[in-house]
Amino acid sequence: GGYHFPRHWTLFNTRSLESLFEASGLEVVGTSYQTGHSFWLYSFHHWLRYERNMPTLARWFDPMRSKLILIGVTAFDKLRALLGFKTSAVLVLGRKRC
Repeated sequence: GGYHFPRHWTLFNTRSLESLFEASGLEVVGTSYQTGHSFWLYSFHHWLRYERNMPTLARWFDPMRSKLILIGVTAFDKLRALLGFKTSAVLVLGRKRC
C-alpha cells in the first residue's frame, strides 16, 4: 500500500533523505518515524478488494470509513515503535545553516 504507484517514483530512506537535505545546504536537526496506519489499511483493503475479490470485507479496511480499525492499527504501530521497529513513514526536520 505504501508504494502507491505511480505517485511515488522515488523511494527514500533515512540516509538518502539526510543526504538530500545536506546537499541542499540544510542541517538535519531530527529524524523520526511516524505511524504507517493508512499504509496498513490500504494494503489490506487492496489485497481483499483486488486479489481476493472480497469488496464487502475490503470496505472494513478503508481508512476513511473504519475509525475503530484505524485506531487499532495505529496502536499496533505505536507498540511496534516501543519495541524498536521503524516504519516507512520517515519525518526529517532540517534548518538552513547559519
